[in-house]
Amino acid sequence: MNADELIDRLEIEDVANLVDRAVDDRRWDDFGNHFADPVRFEISATGASAGAAVELARDDFVQAIAAVNPPDKRTFHSSSNVLIQIEGDRATLSARTYGWNLCARFDPPVYEVWGTMDYDFARIDGRWLVTGIRVRKWREAGNVAVNAHSG
Repeated sequence: MNADELIDRLEIEDVANLVDRAVDDRRWDDFGNHFADPVRFEISATGASAGAAVELARDDFVQAIAAVNPPDKRTFHSSSNVLIQIEGDRATLSARTYGWNLCARFDPPVYEVWGTMDYDFARIDGRWLVTGIRVRKWREAGNVAVNAHSG
C-alpha cells in the first residue's frame, strides 16, 4: 500500500466516523456536508438480505435522518472491523455496527441494533463524499417504538 492509498483510507474512515458522530450530536449541517447529491439509502429488516433502496436529494436525506433522530432521543453509534476497498475515485467502507437509542417517553426506553453498515464513496472535487449507505440489521433488542420515534 502506498502513502496516497493510506491517506485515502484514513480520510474515508474519518468521514464514516464523522457521519456517525454528527448524528449522535445532532449536527445536521455537518452531517450533510459529508454526502454527495443525491444519496442512495437502503435499510433491511432484521434477518433480511436486502431492503428497498431509496434515492433522495442530499437535503431531503438529511431532513429524513434528522426526523428519525429528534432531540428527545439520544443515540450512540459505533463501528468496528472496518474494511475499505478503493478503486480509483470510488470506494466502499464496510463495518460491523452497533446502535443504541434512548427515549425517556417510552417504557422500556432503550432500543439496540447490531448489523453491518456499508458506505459507498466517490472522490468529488478532491474530497471523499458518501454516495450511498446500506444498513443490514442482524439483531434488534429493546423497544422498537424507540427506534420508530420521530420528531
